[in-house]
Amino acid sequence: MSRQSALHALINMLMVCAWVAVGALLAYLSTVLHTHSQYLAFLPSIILCSRFYDFGCAVVSEILSTVALWGWFVPPDGFALPSIDETGHLVGFVLVASFLCWIVRRDRRSHAALARENFELGYRVSFLLRALQGSAAAR
Repeated sequence: MSRQSALHALINMLMVCAWVAVGALLAYLSTVLHTHSQYLAFLPSIILCSRFYDFGCAVVSEILSTVALWGWFVPPDGFALPSIDETGHLVGFVLVASFLCWIVRRDRRSHAALARENFELGYRVSFLLRALQGSAAAR
């Protein structure tokens, strides 16, 4: 691994941690305001990590968000085993977050495929225009 790619990976992971920290802050504010929407506060950070970084960063953000929910917001005693209800909430959160990661990744792949096809189409149109201009000049 080159030094530049290692630095790039480190910066990506730091940004993932920053996004998850913002989600944790929003979840904490949700707790303070008694809205009980801590699970929703982490979803934007997971979506943004899925959109702007690679799949590994999205998985890391999902894992960090789940650990933060489990450790800070689910059981009152820290990392104790959660109740069945809270386990259901965590499993639901992981499923929804995984689905969102999958949707965003699919969107990124579709966008990349369209960009490649647009480039190829532009090349073909350019080639066709040059060929038409060449045949018009020959007349």
